[in-house]
This record gives sequence, structure tokens and C-alpha cells, in this order.
Amino acid sequence: MTFRDAIAAAMLVLIPANGTAAFSGSPQSLSPSPVDAPPMVFYVAKGAPDTCGRGCDTWIAVEGKIDDEAASRFRKFLFQTDRDWPATLPLYFSSPGGNLEQALAMGRMLRQRPRVARVARTTVKECDAQLQSDQACLKIKQSGRALDADLSTRASLCSSACAYLILGATTRQIEPATVIGVHSPKFIPRHPQQSERALAEAEQRGTVGADRLITAYLAAMKINRGLLDLVRTVNYESMHLLTRSELYRFGIDTRSFAETGWTSQGRAARLHSQDRRCEERRRRILSNHRVAAVLRKQEQGLVDVALDIRPPLRSAAVRCP
Repeated sequence: MTFRDAIAAAMLVLIPANGTAAFSGSPQSLSPSPVDAPPMVFYVAKGAPDTCGRGCDTWIAVEGKIDDEAASRFRKFLFQTDRDWPATLPLYFSSPGGNLEQALAMGRMLRQRPRVARVARTTVKECDAQLQSDQACLKIKQSGRALDADLSTRASLCSSACAYLILGATTRQIEPATVIGVHSPKFIPRHPQQSERALAEAEQRGTVGADRLITAYLAAMKINRGLLDLVRTVNYESMHLLTRSELYRFGIDTRSFAETGWTSQGRAARLHSQDRRCEERRRRILSNHRVAAVLRKQEQGLVDVALDIRPPLRSAAVRCP
């Protein structure tokens, strides 16, 4: 069986195993709560003046698990938004990951259109703040209308396959309050009733094939190969939180002022001034407290990923002053 045949019989998945994640990026890896993520949804959101930056009040929300049909829906959505909206709308991602091949396909679509990508949760005002992920709210988000909304960057996450998807954007701005998480992919057979030997051989071929896919994709996106070297060291059941230095070293955050500071990006997506001391504080918080990435079905959004930080850091999290 070739890799192409193996792909037809399996999925390359980048989402925490069994709906859970443990962050290997901190000294303590804890068992978090399960997640039941709805399929990925895309919509145009509109907020107050300067919500998404100076002179920016409208953005594209990309939320939920990257399912097996996400790329085809994304292609249709981009065609419609390119026709009806300015090409300058930024994209805000909030996703625990999902199907790797779909994520790479979506990333390549993004690269055809110069766009700014960030990580944040979008809260639609037509929905109850505590019911952002129920079926009624999902129907509103799928309506095709521009929806009144707010943005929140605190503890927002783009992990697993989402970490590759966001690389497709030509400009990427990752605020310190948000999280980019990476780990190795898992090859999940569609027909698990095969013999153990056949499954093991298929998994080996799939793993090698996934490595090739990711290598080619990162090269096309001009991302430092060090990212892949790091990903290979993080098993599927764990998650590594990329540090600020890694975000810049690998070329994920495309801004040129990694060590000198951040500019203002609006009320809800505000980028705080940052220096080396700020980064040290962030890493100390992650290291010295029981920090787990709790991927759970939040009532704030489709899939809100919060840092489960014990007091007194629940409100401060990793936001730099």
C-alpha cells in the first residue's frame, strides 16, 4: 500500500488524543478536561471602532475543530468574502486543531491572499454569552450575515493543526495573552478492524507521509525548519506551548520588533508593550504554577481553550502588563 492509498484509508489528525491535552511545554504535564468541538465555522464579525486595530472594526472569525470538510467550506467562504468585503479584513483563529491535510490545504488557500492572522475568540452578541457553542448560535454564525461581536485574546488558543493553518497567512501577529500549541500528528485508520500488523504498517507509512507533507508545507510558507524538529519531540498525547522566542525564531510571528515592544492593536486585541522581563515573567508563571491547557467546550465560543491556572493567577494568566 502506498502513502496515497494509506491516506484514503485513514486520517492525519492533529488534535489532542481522546479530546485531551497535556502541555509538555511546562515542567508539569497535567490531565485536562475533554473537549467536544463542533466543526469549524467561518463568519464576518463587526465590533466597535478599533476593536481589531486602529481603524479596524470588522474581521473574519475562524473557529472550531478542523473537520474533514473544512477546506471545501473555507474555499467557498473566501470566494464570497473576497467578493463582498475588503481584502484587508484580518482573520482571528480559535481552534484546538483537527484534520492535518485539511489544515494544510486551507493554509495554502490563505497564502494566495495577503491577510493578517491573529489568535482570539469572537463572542457573537446575538447569542447568549454562555451559549456561544450551542446549535442555535452555530446556525447564526453560519447564516452568512455580518454579526455584531466582541474580541477576546485572553488565553485564546490555536493549537495542533491550527498552528499550521495560521502559517498560511502572509502576516501573523501573536499576542502574549494567546497560545500556539504544537505536537506530533496521529495517523487514525478509518477501518480499525484490520490486523495489528496491517495497522502498524499503515501507521508507519502515514507518519512518514505526514512528516513529508509538513516539511514541504513549512518550506512553502518560509517557516524555519526548527519548528518541525521541535514538533517531532512532542508526542501526540502532549502539547508544547511555543514561547515568545520560538515564535520569532521560527518565523511564526512576522513582526520585526521581537525584543523591543508591541504596538497598540485596538481595545480588544491590544498588544502590550513587552521586553525581556515581560517574557521572563510569562515563562515563570507557566513554570511555577499548575498550568494545564484545558480544552473544553466553553460557553464563550465554539471551542474556547483556557489556561486552568490556580489562584492568584486566574485573571492575570500570561498577559504582560
